[in-house]
Amino acid sequence: MKNWVWIIVGIIAIGAIMDQCSCSREENSPKAYINAVNDNDFEKAHKILDNLYANYLQYPDGETSSQKYWTAAEYIYKAEMQWLLPQHDTEADRRLIYTLDAFNPVGLEPVGNYAYGLSEHINKYKQFNGYCRFAEEYNKLCIELIKISLRNDNLPLAELTLSTMKNCYIKENEDNTYKYIPNNSDKERALQLINNYKEENI
Repeated sequence: MKNWVWIIVGIIAIGAIMDQCSCSREENSPKAYINAVNDNDFEKAHKILDNLYANYLQYPDGETSSQKYWTAAEYIYKAEMQWLLPQHDTEADRRLIYTLDAFNPVGLEPVGNYAYGLSEHINKYKQFNGYCRFAEEYNKLCIELIKISLRNDNLPLAELTLSTMKNCYIKENEDNTYKYIPNNSDKERALQLINNYKEENI
């Protein structure tokens, strides 16, 4: 009889845990942050983004966690900018730049042009890959935000966004040594967008 009692208690406990996990997934789901954005509740949207970021930090080299985070980040930031910019609120612009600038890079930034030996690289490559993925996705987000800024004739915000962009690298392998070559193509693309705007409007 006692065994049956413990089995029932165990089933109830498992059900409660599964229900809690299900609720947690729903709170951080695309539907949750889309609804928050539709309600212009960007505080709630950023809380969801923080939860996704915490999971991303746990698995910095994981494709799924990074993809979920960056998909949400792009959706939320683009919507927030499109909502804020028509208001011409310079204080809101500063807050947005502060939020971007406060992004903590995931992983470990490699030393540019340094020749990592095989064993040294094996110990660090997951962290390096995590950083490189972070920088690429972050810069992609910045370029989208620069485009939105320029469409709204907010050149100062576009230039400030450019200043927050991260260093990117191309990995090269030769004779069991690994080098991370600085790659400024993202920054150059963003700068070109800004220069084109200046030529057409100033």
